[in-house]
Amino acid sequence: MLLVQSIFILGVFKYCVCSSDTKRYILGQSQRLKPTDRSVRALLQYTYPRGSLAHSLAADDQSSPAILVGDGSHGIPIGYNKTYRNVYVSSNGQIVFGQESHSLHPERIYKGPDMLAPYWTDLYPTGGDNGYVFYTTYSADNPLDHVVISKANFAVLYNSGNSGFSAKWVLVVTWWNTRIVDFIEDRITIQCVVMTDFITTYTIYNYMDVDVDPSQTSRQVAIEYKTNLASFRNENSFKANAFNLTKVRGNTGEYGIWFYTLADDNDCKWKLCQNGGSCIEKYGGYQCSCYPGFTGINCENDINECLDSPCSNGTCENNPGSYICGCDLGFTGELCDQDINECNSTIIPCKNGASCFNDIGSFNCTCAPGWNGTFCDQDINECEEEPCLYGTCVNTAGSYYCNCRAGIGGQLCDEDVNECVNAHPCENNGTCVNTLGTFKCTCTLGYVGLTCSYENNKIVADTISLS
Repeated sequence: MLLVQSIFILGVFKYCVCSSDTKRYILGQSQRLKPTDRSVRALLQYTYPRGSLAHSLAADDQSSPAILVGDGSHGIPIGYNKTYRNVYVSSNGQIVFGQESHSLHPERIYKGPDMLAPYWTDLYPTGGDNGYVFYTTYSADNPLDHVVISKANFAVLYNSGNSGFSAKWVLVVTWWNTRIVDFIEDRITIQCVVMTDFITTYTIYNYMDVDVDPSQTSRQVAIEYKTNLASFRNENSFKANAFNLTKVRGNTGEYGIWFYTLADDNDCKWKLCQNGGSCIEKYGGYQCSCYPGFTGINCENDINECLDSPCSNGTCENNPGSYICGCDLGFTGELCDQDINECNSTIIPCKNGASCFNDIGSFNCTCAPGWNGTFCDQDINECEEEPCLYGTCVNTAGSYYCNCRAGIGGQLCDEDVNECVNAHPCENNGTCVNTLGTFKCTCTLGYVGLTCSYENNKIVADTISLS
């Protein structure tokens, strides 16, 4: 029932109560008003299961064995672009990344490895009445851990505004009912929760029961954390308030509860990917998915596609992020790989009745008689060849004709007209003799003229007198 309620409240608070101002939680200075809704306050109970004695410390000035982060395939991000695969818990109120630490006393200027110090002082958790240090881990891959994982998700959502956070691994360390080394009776209980999705990491310092008399000890207490990006020390460090933190309102608005951001490794927020590239947040960094035409870690480099000669029948011109093909005549398409069928063009290329035949990248015209040229648009002057044998040649568009002289016929004026057959020109029984281009009449006695059409009177008179 708690898990279902958690999911419901997560959905509500994703849009209702989450602040986008995460800086104040990183620095841990400002306080927010605690939630007034009872169901929300129930979900925000910051105490987590402490674990079992199987994973505990019961000795003075000791460190736990290496605690493997997850299954070992990922490290926990701490600071900027830094990850650790092992974590160590110190009995003296520290969690150290990557190596052990047995430091008894807090340092005013700390220069050691990255660490968390929920309550760094000389503690004495030696077991029994002196208490223990419990440490236990939870994984999103384990269905039995889902209640704790959901609780962590909600704490991050409410305190950081990171609606995209989904915990993959949670470490809970509890310094349980232990004492500062020179205390006799008074006991304290502190819990530190570390939550990561292997991109961002957060922690909660929960002072479940820290309300003792500081006059009973000369020990100092430091409350801080240190990463390669920043070192932060809580304002109550090295002060009397450090012994009464249960009564001090933390930066969450709740008494005794502080929330910090240890690694905000969301590089995508810096918009590093150029030229329209998409940023993909990854474990330990980011990756740019580049827009076509660009490459490089941040998509900063233009790809010269022309080096691969993409234009099949044309010239390649490179542009930022792209290229363009200038196609040769007779080709089209983005890559100039499509032949243009010029014969199907709305403007027929072959003129004057010619036949068009498409070819790869071109076409051919078969011209009608009387025409030539690529497009059959040039008239042939047939008269230059003097085709008319006995006549005058007249050129026309796509053809010619012959004006034949008298007595000559045929298209080329190469046929003699036989006037003797066609016209019978010789009169008065004259005999017609055909000649080239004309004719000749042999007249009977007493007739003369081209066509024997005239009487010869002298010949007639002489003939009469003789008789």
